[in-house]
Amino acid sequence: MYNQQDISKDDALGSGRKKSEETTGGSKSKMVLKDDKPQPNLNLNHLDPDKKPDTAESMLEFAILTISNRFKLTPKYAAGLLANSFKLLAQIVIKGLKKDYFPVLEWYSDFLKFLNTVVTLSCYDSHAFKFTLNILRPGFYSASPDVVTVTCKVYKALLSNLSKQGLDENVWNYLVMNNGGIGAILNCYRRSPMVINELVGVIYEFGKSNMN
Repeated sequence: MYNQQDISKDDALGSGRKKSEETTGGSKSKMVLKDDKPQPNLNLNHLDPDKKPDTAESMLEFAILTISNRFKLTPKYAAGLLANSFKLLAQIVIKGLKKDYFPVLEWYSDFLKFLNTVVTLSCYDSHAFKFTLNILRPGFYSASPDVVTVTCKVYKALLSNLSKQGLDENVWNYLVMNNGGIGAILNCYRRSPMVINELVGVIYEFGKSNMN
């Protein structure tokens, strides 16, 4: 069963497009994610469901726009799927939308299609960083092997790019934290051992900075 991780109110607000602060350490720039940045306001009553996801101002807005589009929901209903630590969204990812996994696969594919936007928004602060990884995590628990496979693909691409932004420490901490990456990955392997190669690839992206 999907073990939901508690998300604070600030986490649910997502992130903004302002750049995170960076400090230089050696030859690689290390990004410092702040957790006290102002969170952008998002008025669902005025959110245009046809707005392009790559123009989203926060990860919350990106999530609502892509869910609204792929699941054919209004922004308000899409936002409702994110309540209670993404409880309803997780059920759809795990069981399909009325047993149809195609919308779920399309939604995960949006994270690859708009990867640069996702990376930029995820780097705003620590809340946005965890929001992105948490909203994708139910894919490891899906009953669909195809959803599990695309989840691994998204995680590998996302983690690789976050690492390039100097977020190795944040990436590693998410892997080993309670209800973080490693628990989801091990649970996925027990349920779907046939995707072991994809899971190993995800673990590598999580921990490659600690393998030196």
